[in-house]
Amino acid sequence: MIPFVVLLLALLLYAMSLHASNQDAAGLAAAKCVACHDSRRICFRIGKQEAAFWQQTVARMRAAGAKIDESQAAAIAGWLASPPADAKPLCP
Repeated sequence: MIPFVVLLLALLLYAMSLHASNQDAAGLAAAKCVACHDSRRICFRIGKQEAAFWQQTVARMRAAGAKIDESQAAAIAGWLASPPADAKPLCP
């Protein structure tokens, strides 16, 4: 019984960490991208472009002066490439 409870707790913690990281990435995208761009411009392509597209886009924005570090860039690009089905906080 104890191994089952430990496994259940581990799965719950893992699921919570995924949810938190998705929320963090969504918040970063909202804060960093919408600081310069209208959300409609971003929403048009959320989930429709490959990760490589978003990685290049975020790298280009960083080169243009966006205050985004490496870990934030990876989180933002990953979230924009494949956001959870129920998460589009940038989009009206």
